[in-house]
Amino acid sequence: MKKPKQQLTVAELIKTLKQVKDKSLLINCIVEDSNGNYANNWVTEVEEHSTGNSGYELEGEVSLITEQ
Repeated sequence: MKKPKQQLTVAELIKTLKQVKDKSLLINCIVEDSNGNYANNWVTEVEEHSTGNSGYELEGEVSLITEQ
């Protein structure tokens, strides 16, 4: 079993994305299923869920919405 990687914060993601030279590139999320197969999911939306909102009372998050 693979060791889980550390989760990124918004600040860390922005820092990494700033290093990308070609800002016109699409964003792809590669998702591995339980059988080891990979699917390409393209980011189509970004949603912010602020701390204190319903369902996010303790911690907020940013969701990247994807589709194949």
